[in-house]
Amino acid sequence: MCHALIGPVLMEKNIGTPQAELLNRLIEGCLDSHYRLLLLQMIFKIAWSEAVLSIIHSLLDSKPDLNEEVFTQLTEQLVSQGPQFTKSVKFAKMMLTVLTKYSSHVTAAHKHSLSDCLIVATREGRAAKMSKVSRDTLYEAVREVLQGSVAKPRKFTETVELQISLKNYDPQKDKRFSGTVRFDLLLSHPTFSLCASSPV
Repeated sequence: MCHALIGPVLMEKNIGTPQAELLNRLIEGCLDSHYRLLLLQMIFKIAWSEAVLSIIHSLLDSKPDLNEEVFTQLTEQLVSQGPQFTKSVKFAKMMLTVLTKYSSHVTAAHKHSLSDCLIVATREGRAAKMSKVSRDTLYEAVREVLQGSVAKPRKFTETVELQISLKNYDPQKDKRFSGTVRFDLLLSHPTFSLCASSPV
């Protein structure tokens, strides 16, 4: 089924959101672990885009049983495809997923390769004047994991999710609450305070 039905969709040069959503539904509801792994290996052979990243993320969230060879192929693809995603929060989240959910697979060689990839991504992102707090925090999380932190992955993940959920908040449009959110990245759980106000 992967080659007959999904293969032609993946080979399309301009995979968009509709195609990605369709494949994500198949991943979640129809494909068993063997076919998810096969699909991931098929994705290694195509050029990645933001839509393809969402498919990979769905596959990784389903936690297919990756052997050492496939995991090494995945890290090689992260390194080779990474330079085109220096502005992508989605790519940073995927790197964090790989390093946290598959931490037992990560070797010193993988860390070295991914560290180089991270350095390039951070440098290019700054050159492009990227200043989104969610992206910066994600890359900081990846850096911490690569440096061998055990206690911090969950902390950073929680912090990032909260920051992303708040990034589009506009106090002028939404009067339900207003105030300043403060994060403490040195604690095992990110803390924040929020000054509430009555609806206008």
